[in-house]
Amino acid sequence: MPQKGPVKGLLIHSLKSNICASAIADRAIDHSGGIINVTMTKGQESYNTLFNKVNGIDVEIGDFDNVSFIISKVDGPLFTTSKIRLINDEGSIDSRGRLEIKIDRLWTTVKRGNNQTINDNVAYNACK
Repeated sequence: MPQKGPVKGLLIHSLKSNICASAIADRAIDHSGGIINVTMTKGQESYNTLFNKVNGIDVEIGDFDNVSFIISKVDGPLFTTSKIRLINDEGSIDSRGRLEIKIDRLWTTVKRGNNQTINDNVAYNACK
């Protein structure tokens, strides 16, 4: 079922945005639904987008709001579709943070270590 309602901004949204429609526009879920994490953050002076429509959702530029939110897909055992993720300082999946990869059903942080070549290659390929 298509989601309706305003979406102000892309990736960082005004509180005036519909959460489900924002998640679809951000590609955290598709039109059939899914599980997401909503992280509240400080307000933005404006909420921008380069597109008028993203993933079938109308996205508008929004004005100042005191509080913003960021959406990320929840990566649980039943919903795992990716082998990479970013974890913020609070341990939640986010759009910024430390890079983790899944190896044999276990998440491992890509970090500097003894075998720098392997970690550099993993980080490069994940970001690519």
